[in-house]
Amino acid sequence: MKRMCQRYALIAGALAVLAAGCGGKKALPQRDAQSYFDEARGELEQKRCLKAAELFQRVVINFPGSVLADDAQFGVGEAKLCAKDYTEAVFEYQRLIDEYPNSPLAAEGRYKIAVCYAEQSGGIYLDQTETRKAIAEYQRFIDDYPDSRQVPEARKEMLKLKSKLAAKDARIAEDYLKWGYPESARIYYQRILDAYGDTPWAEDARLGLAVVKARKGEIDAALTDLRQLLSDGVSATTRKRAQEQIEEIEKKRETSRKDFGPKPGATGRPPGGGVRPGS
Repeated sequence: MKRMCQRYALIAGALAVLAAGCGGKKALPQRDAQSYFDEARGELEQKRCLKAAELFQRVVINFPGSVLADDAQFGVGEAKLCAKDYTEAVFEYQRLIDEYPNSPLAAEGRYKIAVCYAEQSGGIYLDQTETRKAIAEYQRFIDDYPDSRQVPEARKEMLKLKSKLAAKDARIAEDYLKWGYPESARIYYQRILDAYGDTPWAEDARLGLAVVKARKGEIDAALTDLRQLLSDGVSATTRKRAQEQIEEIEKKRETSRKDFGPKPGATGRPPGGGVRPGS
């Protein structure tokens, strides 16, 4: 009996020590949405993109009802853009628009989707799928948010991207002319005028179409178009090229007249003034 009491005493003492030890530790403070958000923003400012994305996502997942939820969702997109993970960035910005359509950040999210596609746009010798997507998204942004302060910048970026597509078509047209296929060249020059008429390449396309007409023997029409181009106040470079084309066409036409016209002294009548022998 005495031994059992001693055993209980030892157990009670051990529990008391354990309780005292646990009671001496401070409980970890519960983090709120603001603390995660502030840390995420700091990480993003330091270009620690993946860490920032993780922290922003904690706000979105753990505090869906927070006033910071839409800001955090936008932050996830920004962090993915920072990491140059453009596919994921587009997904996150679109998620912002879908889940928080009334957010003040929805407009910028739409704008950033266009930016993501534009960042993936390659040179004129590469596939231009991303370029076309970027143009479409910039136009969608302008249509959806016409009063946004970013509309002028969107128009500027669109023009740059459309100029890239026009430059690609112009290069293809030039190659077709070089290879002796003026009709194929005409198709690409006309497409520049129809689709990218607001770019600087429109002048080049008009000049190219005039050259195509000259190559096809439509000399008068070609000269008319070139002279019209000169009168329209085009750039100095285009003016010079148009003038050179006019001079070249007129020179060739004069040469052709000399080659196929009557020879000097020829009357077009039989020798002897048209009097036949024996008449």
